Amino acid sequence: MTRLTLSMFAAVFFAGCVGNHSLTTGQGCPCAPGWSCDTTTNTCVVPSVVDASCTASCSTPAGTVQAFTSVAEMYAALAGTWQICAGAALWTSVGAPADVIGVEYGPASTGASANGSTVGGNMYYLVAGRSGPVRGSGFAYQLTYDISPEGPSSFQLNMHAAPNSLFPGGVRYSPCPTELQLLLGGDSSVLVHFGSDWPLPTGDDASTDSAGPLIDASATSQ
Repeated sequence: MTRLTLSMFAAVFFAGCVGNHSLTTGQGCPCAPGWSCDTTTNTCVVPSVVDASCTASCSTPAGTVQAFTSVAEMYAALAGTWQICAGAALWTSVGAPADVIGVEYGPASTGASANGSTVGGNMYYLVAGRSGPVRGSGFAYQLTYDISPEGPSSFQLNMHAAPNSLFPGGVRYSPCPTELQLLLGGDSSVLVHFGSDWPLPTGDDASTDSAGPLIDASATSQ
């Protein structure tokens, strides 16, 4: 079982900065086409890529798991705002405030970190706003995340709410329909990008949502 770890570091803000340099781990700006420059760290980051034709809702049948082939690919898949369809209790069990309805994975850097992982980016718990999901206010809603390679097509997602805090888990991803499943012990949470079916009923009402565990087509991305 891969582990989800939980640390806080400076906010990551990125701006477009495309150059001709080939991309390597920790590549400094300017960046290769398809990448963006994080001006805070002057390193190349992966922007979110979402295929509109593969948009899912919480009532979309489970998709087929696709294994990630690189850290960059996994960062690109995670980036964006995600609605918690089922398994909200998983998040509250690891310290998320009770009003959380989703999560946001911000732009991330694939640069190598001193602990053998990658630099990563910022993560936020989302709450219901007047016209849609918004970032919660306060430190309890602010996290960081990074991805560490664990072997061929095996990657660990590390989420940090405070220094040295962690909770173990794993990641499964369906590109079309676009769905994400986080695993923690014997529990799981299914997420989709926020869409027209928001808001959901309050509480951990998994029984009203058809989104279930993603179909594993031989390889689970962890």
